[in-house]
Amino acid sequence: MKHFEITFCSHFKNIKKFSFSSETYSKYTAFCIKSGSFAYSFDEGKSEVLSENEVIICPPGKSFSRKVVQPVDMYMIKFKSDSAFKFPCKKVTIYDVLRLNYDFDHLKSCVFCKNFDENPEFLHYARDILYMYIDSLSENSEFSNIKSFFQQNFDKDISISELANKTGYSTAHFINKFKKIYGQTPKAYLSGLKILKAKELLFTTNKTSKEIANLCGFNDELYFIRFFKTKTGFTPSQFRKFRI
Repeated sequence: MKHFEITFCSHFKNIKKFSFSSETYSKYTAFCIKSGSFAYSFDEGKSEVLSENEVIICPPGKSFSRKVVQPVDMYMIKFKSDSAFKFPCKKVTIYDVLRLNYDFDHLKSCVFCKNFDENPEFLHYARDILYMYIDSLSENSEFSNIKSFFQQNFDKDISISELANKTGYSTAHFINKFKKIYGQTPKAYLSGLKILKAKELLFTTNKTSKEIANLCGFNDELYFIRFFKTKTGFTPSQFRKFRI
């Protein structure tokens, strides 16, 4: 388990404008968003947006620019690390929202805290957010490759159990981890990709229902029609009538 020495923690509520548009920190500084969003960039590089349930960690010595997009409720955590782990300048989404909000709730009265002798529990909850960042960083990276594989191969016969085996997980563990990260099972995610592609083809081409079924990975046209109606409430021909 990596150890972090928390040196500062604070809850900032309803920020409409940052006091400084850019800052450089002497310690690692984590920004954790409960609600709202702000645009940020490192060393005047590409700008991105940090929003609800996302965390970014600014390493020491880097210029961190930021501008509020929507009023922000956030937590800032400054820390030292005795680990050789290098924090990437990459935002991470925390998908364990219940655990994250539990930590946030216990830190909401932590304002400009530098001495934690009176409230040592603040250290626990701030450290837990950093642990979730590390865990989610590896999970986001590992499963983003799987998600890309699904996107490129949704029209093929994909065996979830074989894919799980290749990644070193049991089928049940693989499904649970995927659901934890993306909020749905691999099967549900694949179904969604098939429906999106079918809608696209119905709106942009004159292909027959049978042709679209084949392009979306269905060997049986009637099964495709039933599947599409179950997911959308319309048959493919009914859905196509919405095309302008």
